[in-house]
Amino acid sequence: MLSSLRIVNTGTAHLIINGDTNNTGDEGNEDAILDLVGDGNPGAYGYRINTENWSGQTALHFQESINTVYTSRLKIDKDGNVGIGDDSPSAKLNVVIPNSGGTSKQEILKLLQTGQNTLQCFMYGGATDLVQLHVSGPEQHLSLTTGGTASATTATGIH
Repeated sequence: MLSSLRIVNTGTAHLIINGDTNNTGDEGNEDAILDLVGDGNPGAYGYRINTENWSGQTALHFQESINTVYTSRLKIDKDGNVGIGDDSPSAKLNVVIPNSGGTSKQEILKLLQTGQNTLQCFMYGGATDLVQLHVSGPEQHLSLTTGGTASATTATGIH
């Protein structure tokens, strides 16, 4: 069994993985698959990177394998839409987070700028059903614009 693969070229090195052409066993969806598996039961745990091509549409898909069950982690479709936790993104960035079922806070987005503010977005599940934006850092200002009206934060809340 091959334990390592090394490509040496003084120019540009290429590794090309061609998928099947007769679409046997994959419903015609996967063209090329690269499985990165861990120790133990082969294929039970790891990640899969695959390209998809059907009816002239293409996609790049990253999946996690736990006990050989694949879960979508990231997908880029033919339109450049990116899905995180969503294998059918309908916007430039779709993020799907499972509902915890309780009222616990789940961080879904964090934007950082070195030495400046941090913007975090939290969602609460269950009956709370709340979205919270949190700004921290030296400038700690948040401005929301809806329908042409600007709002700003103060010590007492958003106005």
